[in-house]
Amino acid sequence: MKKFSILLLIITSLSFWSCNNDLDILAPYKETCIVYGLINAADSVQYVRINRAFLGEEDAYVMAQHPDSFNYADILDVTFERWESGIKKDSYLLERDSSLILEPGIFANTPNILYKTPASKLILQNSDYKLNIYNRVTGETTSSMAAALNDITVTVPVVFPGSTITVPLYNSASYKVKFTPNEEAAVYNLTIKFNYTEFPNGNPTNFVYKSVDWNLGNIPNSSNGGNIEIELPGDDLFQLLGSSIPLDNSVNRRFSSLTFIFSSGAEDFYTYIQVNEPPSGLVQSIPDYTNIENGKGIFSSRYIKKIEGGNLDFKSLDSLKNGRFTKNLRFI
Repeated sequence: MKKFSILLLIITSLSFWSCNNDLDILAPYKETCIVYGLINAADSVQYVRINRAFLGEEDAYVMAQHPDSFNYADILDVTFERWESGIKKDSYLLERDSSLILEPGIFANTPNILYKTPASKLILQNSDYKLNIYNRVTGETTSSMAAALNDITVTVPVVFPGSTITVPLYNSASYKVKFTPNEEAAVYNLTIKFNYTEFPNGNPTNFVYKSVDWNLGNIPNSSNGGNIEIELPGDDLFQLLGSSIPLDNSVNRRFSSLTFIFSSGAEDFYTYIQVNEPPSGLVQSIPDYTNIENGKGIFSSRYIKKIEGGNLDFKSLDSLKNGRFTKNLRFI
């Protein structure tokens, strides 16, 4: 599960030095359910994060370090309903899980409460999923609907059993990745993971695996059913490596492989990404977007497909070892 941050609704105290009357800015509290979930038919287990907005007179950063401020107690019944062509086919409870620990940050990282699908329940393509959250204390129900996305059909590169991909990425090379979009997806993303090993000089058996992600950006689905092609400019990769991998004369490095990661996202997920991009220019306010009924957040779908085993050709390996951007990184 990709990691994602939670934006909670926090209201802090405010004082008016010129006002003679006391003003209580804390309005009557109404609990708001915050939901973040992305179903992915390629994953064996799905996770949904459910928190609550919090309000109080204490400093917001102090309150964020108390898990009870934003975690619900064990008072929620969380269910998935699977629908096909408007007919409900299945319904099951999600399990409350606190085994995953977040990295330390503004919010307390333990316990980290998530809700996960049972091991026997996979997300099926060509199905719609309704998320229902019932609060047994307040009687409130929060819900949302998401359509599972289908597999991504990649035509270049294609790896057959026992074969590898040879990718030319030197300066004058021309290599295009090609895939067929699905009608259900609104946006695609391609990330190429550059995998390598690093080891101390003279001790190649004491290596560690490392990687650099080359993100080719978001691609709106506007092809009207035709193939989408993405050209890979080799110099961009080598510039990225030169700026991302630190210089260290005490180690050597060796290229390992390329991993192609294709991602597709549903329309409401793409809208959520666009709305929550950092503001630019004079307008600094961020508009609010949610597809959660009686709550806030996003419940949507994506599909992630990985193609392993990409190799660089001879000229690309030479550029990695001797090129102007990476010649000091000690690739051998």
